[in-house]
This record gives sequence, C-alpha cells and structure tokens, in this order.
Amino acid sequence: MKIFSNIFHYFLLILKSQTLWTALGQLAAIGTLFLIYKQLAASRDVAAYEFLRREDDKFSSKEMRRDRSKLAMILFLRPTDFEEIDIYADDILGYFEDLGLMLRKGLAPQYFVWTMNCYYVLNYWTVLTEYIEWARKDKDDQTYYSEFEYLYKKMFKLEKKLTKKKTIKFAQDECREFLKEELCIRLRPFLLSDLDRIMGIEEVSFTKAEAYSKSQFEYLHKEHSEGFFVVEILDEVAGYVIGYISNSVGEFDSLAVDPHFRHLGIAKRLVEHILKSFKNKGIETCSAEVRTTNVAAVSFYKKMGFEIKQTLENYYEDGSDACLIKMTL
Repeated sequence: MKIFSNIFHYFLLILKSQTLWTALGQLAAIGTLFLIYKQLAASRDVAAYEFLRREDDKFSSKEMRRDRSKLAMILFLRPTDFEEIDIYADDILGYFEDLGLMLRKGLAPQYFVWTMNCYYVLNYWTVLTEYIEWARKDKDDQTYYSEFEYLYKKMFKLEKKLTKKKTIKFAQDECREFLKEELCIRLRPFLLSDLDRIMGIEEVSFTKAEAYSKSQFEYLHKEHSEGFFVVEILDEVAGYVIGYISNSVGEFDSLAVDPHFRHLGIAKRLVEHILKSFKNKGIETCSAEVRTTNVAAVSFYKKMGFEIKQTLENYYEDGSDACLIKMTL
C-alpha cells in the first residue's frame, strides 16, 4: 500500500509540472519498472525456494540421516563427550550455517526458512548449545557457528510472533524425545536373516546358561512369529522381544537389547508394542519370569507396571530362582 501511495503522490507532482500525456508516459514507465521489480522478486523467491528444497533433500539424504542418527545417539548417551560429537556435528551444523548465511544476505525469505526448517533449527540449537560453546573455546573463535546463531535468533523471534507464544522453552524431556526421533528407530517383525545378529545380542546379554540357541529362536519364530519383533537403528538390529498368548495370558518369553544401544528407550518401546498387541486381542493379564539376580531387568519391568507375584525356586536349569511378575492390562 505504501508503494502505491508514493506512486500516486509522484503522479500528482508530475501533473503540476508537465502535460497530461507526458505525465501518463512517465507513469507507464514507472508501472513497467514496478512490474519488472515484482517479476524479479518472484523469480528470487522461486530460486530461494528451489535452493531450500535442494538443501532439504541433502539434509534428508541417507548419508546425512546416518550422521544425524549417530549424533543423536552420542547426545543421548554422552552429551558432554564433545570430541566425539565433533565427528558428526560439523556437516549438520554446516547445513544450518548455509541457511543462516542465506537469511543474512536476504537470499531466502524468513517465512520460507521458518516453514521448512524452524523445528530443526530450534531443537538442534538447544541440544548443541553446550557443544558450540566448547567448540568456540577450543578454536579460540567466538564467531564459530555465528551464522547458525543468527538463524536461530531469527527463527526463535518469528516462532514467537507467528505462534503468539510468550516464551519458548525446551524441557529436558522434550529434548530427549527430539533425539529419539533423530535416532530413526524402526520396529519391525523378526526375519530369519536377523538370526546371526540376534545371536550376537544374546551372547552379550545373557550367560551361556541363560542364552537361547539358534534352534530355539527358529522354533519361536515358527510358533510365534506374530509376537517376534526387532528394533533397528542405522539399519542394525539393536534389540528384540518375543511375546505370545498362552491360556489367555500374554507371556513375555525373552527381551534383550545390545549394550551399545541401551538407555535409548528401546526395551520400553518393544514391551509397549507387545502390550498393545495383547490389549488389541482382549488379553487382560500378562506375565514374565526374570532371574531374581537380574536386578536391572526386575527394576525395568516394575517401571513398566509389572508386580512381583512370587519367587519360583530352582526355575532355571542351573538351579537359579526366578521372579514371576505380572501385569493387569
């Protein structure tokens, strides 16, 4: 509206000093320039959008997705191991640096960047703030990742304005959920091609007396394939669960997570998946047997809502006792 107002006032000045036809000619020239400006602006916006699209494809590429997943795992398990974070963070932060530079130079409209990238900008800045501070001290350069900082501040301000939020804070639980998303955890049915990997997890999770053999897993897959699931991270099987229904009771037969992938919520996700399948089939009670000496497992099941009902003496072949734990769904 301001542009049109200025044009109108300019036209009145022309009328006072020149003939009508001369004034109309100059006004037509001004209109042509205005149209050219609009076309150039539109072309710039299209070019910026296409650039952002290409950058977004790069951010979602298999290679970048792998680095994002590895970085998320380190941040989840070892958030102050800055030297290890440094291995995977640079390319990801480089992506945000490029976006910040485009924004600073006026090559990408703020709204485009906010629409396509705000969620990741705000979350990645939050989870990497301590690392960035470390990197600036380590490099003795306070301008390190300054374009990302500029991008973050712009997106933070725009997010507050457009969502009408008084403040934006990311609690620890929210950050952990974001990192879980970045881990790209995939839950799927067990395949026989997973067996060697499952055996590897079994060997590092249980003693020889406790661990299942290949033939036992093959039998469980044959008899209870609908309740045999694995979790993948970075295309690698990280854990498994086996559950089935026996005499109208949901039974947890076995559960294990590779030590390298523990404390990421994998066991919880596997158990919740089986519990949901039990509920969908109308099962009201589920149970499991856990060695009394396996304190970590007993504690985990208690957190999931199970209760110890009794001790089963000499339950295992080596004479060890088991806790019978149950849950009412």
